[in-house]
Amino acid sequence: MNTQKFSEALGEIDHSYLEEAVSYHRTDRPFRRTRRLPTALTAAMLALLLIGCVAAAAGVFGTRLTDLFTSRTESGYDLSVAIERVPTQDLSDELLAVGSAIQQQFETAQPHQSWYPGHWQTDFASHEDACQFIGLDLSTPAEWAQEEQQTTLNVYGTAHGQILQCILETDYVLNGIRVSLFSSIYTENYAEEITFGVRVAKDVEFEESFYTTSGNLPCQVIASSALDSSYLGLDGYLVYGGVLYNLHIAYQDGDSPQAEAILRQWADSF
Repeated sequence: MNTQKFSEALGEIDHSYLEEAVSYHRTDRPFRRTRRLPTALTAAMLALLLIGCVAAAAGVFGTRLTDLFTSRTESGYDLSVAIERVPTQDLSDELLAVGSAIQQQFETAQPHQSWYPGHWQTDFASHEDACQFIGLDLSTPAEWAQEEQQTTLNVYGTAHGQILQCILETDYVLNGIRVSLFSSIYTENYAEEITFGVRVAKDVEFEESFYTTSGNLPCQVIASSALDSSYLGLDGYLVYGGVLYNLHIAYQDGDSPQAEAILRQWADSF
C-alpha cells in the first residue's frame, strides 16, 4: 500500500479534491436509480460473470454488483468479490492460535445456546496494534488528526480450527462525518465463492458509480439515500494486495462534497 498520508483533517483536505467532488456531485450519475436490476442489465451481467471469471484467472481482482433492490421491508445490494486467498503461513502465530479457541467453541457448544460457534472477536487500542496481531500490513493510509474511535477484529473459523476470514474495522469521526474502514481477509481455507451483502432499512435507494484511482485501480462506489437517522451513505470498495477494503462514510446532506472528497483521497492513496 502506498505510504502517502491521508493526514489532513476534513477542513484541510486538498482543495483540488473538494473542487472535483463538488463538480462530480452536480453531474448526472452514470448508474440510474432502480428498484431492481432490469432484465437487459441482468443479461448483460451474466456475460460480465463469464468475463469476471476469466479476469480472476488472469489475476485481475475487484468487486462486481450482482443485485440491488429497494422495498418497504428491506433494501440492499450484493457484490461478487474476486480476490486472492491469503496463505495461512502469512498470518501470525497469535492469529492462528485463535483457531484453537474457535475449535473449542464447537466442542463445548450446547443446543440451547443463543450464539453459534465459529466467531471470535476482540478490540484493540489501535489499528496498528491489530495489524501486528494479524501479521499483515493492513495499515490504512488514513492518518487523520482525530484519534481512532474504535478498532475491532472479527475472526471466523471452522470446527477443525481453520481460520476462514478476518474483518478488521476501525471507526473515525471527522467533523461530524462518520468514517469506518473495513479490511477483509479471506484465507486459503475459504473455498466458497465470495459474496458481500448489505441490508439496511426499508425504502433506501442506491446508486452505483466507478472511480479509477491515481494508481489505476478500480474503485466501486455505491451511494445510498438517507436512512431514518437522516444520514446518507457512501461506500467505496477496492481490492488490493489480497485484501478487500471498504470505506463507509455516513454524512448529512450538506456534507456530500466533503464525503466524496474523503473517499476519493482515500482511494488515491493505494
